[in-house]
Amino acid sequence: MSRLKKITVTAVAIVAGLLAAGLALQQWTMARGHKALYELAKEGGFCKTDKCQEGMNYASAYLGNEFGLSPQMVKWCMGVDSIAHQNVTFGNSIKKILTNAMYVPCGDPIGDTTEE
Repeated sequence: MSRLKKITVTAVAIVAGLLAAGLALQQWTMARGHKALYELAKEGGFCKTDKCQEGMNYASAYLGNEFGLSPQMVKWCMGVDSIAHQNVTFGNSIKKILTNAMYVPCGDPIGDTTEE
């Protein structure tokens, strides 16, 4: 194989790997957000059924109105928040950089002045 073909194949493989990693990170974050939203709805007493879809919809709508986010972005932001508060044995500095970048569509977590 010529040098140009090797470089092209390598570049395509790297791009495909990065896209796959990004998709996996997105799916994992949304799953964590779904779980966090479910737990919030359960704790808040918003659930009327076992699957708690109506409670999750209520909590998502409330948070969306409060922070100006769509229901999907509420899941994303709750997932990022869940990841940010998870303790890991190594790589906390990398996790902090990654979660700060993932928080960008949610608003600035460092400058958040909402009352808790």
